[in-house]
Amino acid sequence: MNYNVIPIKEKDNREICELYKKAFKQPMCNYNSHEIFLWFYFNNIYGKHYCKGLHNGKNFASYWGFVPVDCIVNGKIYKGSLSFQLVSTKEVIGTTLSLWKKIKDDLINDDVVISFTINHENSVQLLKNIGWKVEITPILINIVRPFKLINDLISKTISNRIIKKIFCWIFRSLDYFLSKLTALFYNNNDKVYGVSCFDENYNELWDIMSNSVNNGINLDARYVNWRYNEKPNNTYKILSYVDGNRVMGYLIYDTKKDFGTHIGYIMDIIADPNNKNVINSLIHSAKKELFQEGITIISALSFKENIFYKNLKGSGFFNIPKKFLPHKSYFSINNFIESENDFEVNKWHISWGNHDNL
Repeated sequence: MNYNVIPIKEKDNREICELYKKAFKQPMCNYNSHEIFLWFYFNNIYGKHYCKGLHNGKNFASYWGFVPVDCIVNGKIYKGSLSFQLVSTKEVIGTTLSLWKKIKDDLINDDVVISFTINHENSVQLLKNIGWKVEITPILINIVRPFKLINDLISKTISNRIIKKIFCWIFRSLDYFLSKLTALFYNNNDKVYGVSCFDENYNELWDIMSNSVNNGINLDARYVNWRYNEKPNNTYKILSYVDGNRVMGYLIYDTKKDFGTHIGYIMDIIADPNNKNVINSLIHSAKKELFQEGITIISALSFKENIFYKNLKGSGFFNIPKKFLPHKSYFSINNFIESENDFEVNKWHISWGNHDNL
């Protein structure tokens, strides 16, 4: 059967969402995949996309999505792109290269200098073969309710109801007593509180932080409002640190039930990297909020070279051994003008905000 590479259009919404569900055995989004599709591909900060699919004249057999995102590369702002999804049916496995060639031409023609994505293990070799640089995603975790976590994990493996009830009672009791003790160490910080949006002076704060970000997403007001406030059905919570009438920092987090337990994700931190008190207060307050919500694990992303790595480590986060990960995750970058923009992948200011499915 002959296939043509064609752009994805708004009218393809339902078909693309069904193709995603068929390939991954789950919807694109838990709430409304069709709205997420439109938000990502057509209502982003540029109002455009570089998504293309293989079409046989009747329907799509695969597609690969890219959207424009401003990036900081070696201290300068360029147009970059986030690779959102690569979906293929079994019938067209091996034809991804034809998609990539067309997409790459569009990216270069639109002055995009870099593309990035967080991907699973099954696409690592493909990305390497077409010139992407790949690093294992640097996942940090903080276990805040260990006995609740143990109970969640063993509940999945024990089939005997009586034994399961006994273990459940034991670990829930231990979690209750430990949580009462732990709560004594979570002090209130009257300068940190939840807000529903970023204030009008946000860009002034980002300008300070961006001086320390040599490579990463340009987290200006236009981007963070699109990413966190305009995303349909979002469940993000924003903490702000306020001194007097001035916002000194933000931390955005989210929660998700995954791998049989409830996990908290630190999506992004925006603060002056030299103001340790603000950063540490935001992290501590996020831990308290998530602890009270019953979250068992909090996760953050950070390479050792990133500006908040020491703050996270000092707050009890540690690098999770790769053998304990449920599945391997990778951070991948492709430079189109390497002579001007080449750098090591682990120099990127990474966060869960770089991920497409959170």
